[in-house]
Amino acid sequence: MKVIAVSLGVVSSLPTPRGAVPSAIAKQPVAGRVKVSEQGFEGDQQADHAVHGGVNKAVCLVPSEHYPRWASFLNYDVLSPAFFGENLTTEGVSEHTLCIGDVVEIGSARLVVRSPRLPCYKFAARAGRSDAARFMLNEAMTGLYLSVEAPGDIGTGDPIRILSPHPDRVSIADYVNAMMQKASSELLTRLLRNSALPEDRKQLLVRRIEARYDGSV
Repeated sequence: MKVIAVSLGVVSSLPTPRGAVPSAIAKQPVAGRVKVSEQGFEGDQQADHAVHGGVNKAVCLVPSEHYPRWASFLNYDVLSPAFFGENLTTEGVSEHTLCIGDVVEIGSARLVVRSPRLPCYKFAARAGRSDAARFMLNEAMTGLYLSVEAPGDIGTGDPIRILSPHPDRVSIADYVNAMMQKASSELLTRLLRNSALPEDRKQLLVRRIEARYDGSV
């Protein structure tokens, strides 16, 4: 379990069907070690702070194992690290193995797994396919957000260690499956009681459940 690439981005213009919009999804891998604190990586920017960045979304991680499937789906020969706008491209961890509330050590920093990275229209524009978001959710290949419990620095090649597994063992993929109506009532209860899951993600899940029962989903 290790880091394949550390990537940072600045706000630039992203063409979308809605017109050009500001976005920092076009991140680039960087050399050396990068400081990370409660608000994220030093030098990394976000265009829309309502949905990106902040304490519970300080760091975005995407497993490199997803890249071949995405390349096939998008008809690319190969995809470069940070294609999904992530800060950390990794090897050996996934949405199925990392659970909400797990405490992990990467480099000299200590982080907490918080929630899936959920796709938006900007990601679809970046991917060049309107169905990219649906594919991401159906396959539970969302990547994930982490908060920073103890600041430090992270570089390419750093090992990823799970220091303290959360006792509930509710994975990031479990949350995504619940969003996609693939969860039992027992799993929903465990998700909603998990203190490490941010409140806005709990509310989003509740709205999805309510919409399911009133027939709007």
